[in-house]
Parts: sequence; C-alpha cells; structure tokens
Amino acid sequence: MEVLMTAEDCDKLKDEIVHMDKEEFQKWYADHVDAITKESLNTVKSLLPSDTNFDHNNYYKIVANESELKWFYDHVLPVPELGESYMVCRSARNKRLTDEERKYFHLARSEMLRTEIIMPKGKSNNDKNYQITEDNWNYDIFKQKIYAYEFNKLGMLTKSGLPYPDKVMVTYIYMALCSERKCIQESIKYANQIKDELIDSYSKGSKDGIEDQLYKLAHFNQHNKSVHALSASRKPYIDFDMDITEEKYRDEVYSVMREKLNEVFGSYSAGFIVETTGGFHTLIKKEYLKFNPQKFIDAVLEACDAKWVKEFIKNDNLFIPIPGTYQYETPIIIRNKEDH
Repeated sequence: MEVLMTAEDCDKLKDEIVHMDKEEFQKWYADHVDAITKESLNTVKSLLPSDTNFDHNNYYKIVANESELKWFYDHVLPVPELGESYMVCRSARNKRLTDEERKYFHLARSEMLRTEIIMPKGKSNNDKNYQITEDNWNYDIFKQKIYAYEFNKLGMLTKSGLPYPDKVMVTYIYMALCSERKCIQESIKYANQIKDELIDSYSKGSKDGIEDQLYKLAHFNQHNKSVHALSASRKPYIDFDMDITEEKYRDEVYSVMREKLNEVFGSYSAGFIVETTGGFHTLIKKEYLKFNPQKFIDAVLEACDAKWVKEFIKNDNLFIPIPGTYQYETPIIIRNKEDH
C-alpha cells in the first residue's frame, strides 16, 4: 500500500503543488488519490489558487477489452424475451486489502454498490405488434449500462469518505434472465408489508418502528432492483466456481477443466470457461445437463493435483464477473473461445 499522505505531508508539498497548472495537478492527484487521507483533502485544496477548478478527472475504468465484452454478449447471453431483463451490479470486496487498508477505507467484506437492470427498449404507443428485434435489443444497449459505471470516483465514496480503490472493485452479472412480472409481484408484496408495519407502528406509538419503515420506503427503489436476483424467468446455465491455490497452476487446471468438459458432457462447446482473478467460473449450457452435475466436479478434482485447487463448487447464486471488464484491476476473459 502507498504510504498514507497526511495534511502535514501535503503542506510540505506546498511549493510543488501551487506551481502546477490544471493538467499537472489532475495527474498528481490521480496518482496520489488512494493515499490522500480525508482530512488532508481540504489541505490540498487550500494550497491551490482560489480560481483553480478542483476537477481531478479521475474516473473508474470498468471495460478492459471491448472486443471481449462483445464476444461475451454475442456468444453467451441469450436474447431476452418480452418481460425479461439482465441484472448487473458494481461491487466492492475487501479481500485484496491489508488489515491496515481495511481500517483506512472502512470496507465491509462485500458491498453491493450500484445495480443496473438491462432490458430491451420499450415499444412506442403506435407499435401494436411489439417483438424483440435488433432495433430494441443489441450490443449498444448492453454496453451502455456497463460503461455507465465509468463515473467520477468522487461519485461513490467509502464510509471513510474516500473513493473506492480499484483493487477492490468488480462488476458482476446475474447469469439468469429475470422476470419483470415476478419483480413487480415481489415489490408489491414488499410495499404492502411496509404499509402494514407502518400502520402497526403508528397504532402502537412506536417512534423507532415508524422510522424503520420510513427508511425502507426511502430505499424502496434499491429493493426493486435487488429483487431481480430472486426473480429468474430462465436459467440457461449452471455455474461451477473454482479457486486455485497459486497462479502458477492456472494453465494446468485449465487444461484439465477443458478436457473434462468434453469427456463428461460430450463436447468442448458444452460450456464457457471464464478466467477470473482467483480461478475460473465454468458456465455449462442447460441442454448438456443429463445427469447430476456433481459428476463434473468429481472428474475435475480427481484429475487435478490436490495442491492446485483450493475449492471447486456449484455456484447457485449465478453471479460472475463480466468478461471484458476488470476484476480487482485484472481483465476477465473467456478462456475457451476457440471451442465455440
């Protein structure tokens, strides 16, 4: 971790900072943003001329490789039907931080920061025979939602008032199509529950109960988005999540997984092997599932050296890092593209 920069440290750099033009300062701030403490931020501003525009132009970089992102869209994501959508979310996980950094940034183990719902464009009032076509569902619609996460780092701060460091950030997609009908039903159910509990709290004169329900109402929109993960309409894949013990074993593990994919399911194209920072996610197409999927796990583990694999499980939550984006500053890719 870069040494934390206190207000006193910034003051010592006064002669250096005050002579910077805007572009020089923006570069300096971008290079030091993760080290500047909350208290020293005002000191940095005070060292600049009063007419200086404090715009450090420091944005999150989400997309690592747009060709990879498009390949994922073209080959992996089924076209949603009317009333279906995809859920993506920007998250932060503290496992890449040292104990000192966790205290500094005040990060929980895992934080879901912002959720986006991606669906085909709606029909016009004059469109009586609405169908999903290239005009209302295409790559541009999908990628706009991903690029929307490339916002200014001051637009999302930790509990300590600091930008989230890049090495904790990941963008997930829920690998099921969501039913908007189910989401609406769940939201109505949730709203009625809040209403009933609010009336009950008023009747009992419970100030804490009233405040609790009003808080839920204020965050109702967040619930509307998060409920998508519980409202699948179709699950085209099952997902196997593997953590490897060390990076030096990655190629050996991949070779085993690819061969067992063909051996167990009868085709190299039975699934997509997504390479992540910690190992792999393997998405198996539902049409190849004719037996207990545990057979694939057993076959891979039997063929791997015990020291290669930390954990290999069926991932029931179906969230994976999006290929073509960064996970903890590492690009996510689909390793077996040549098989599809």
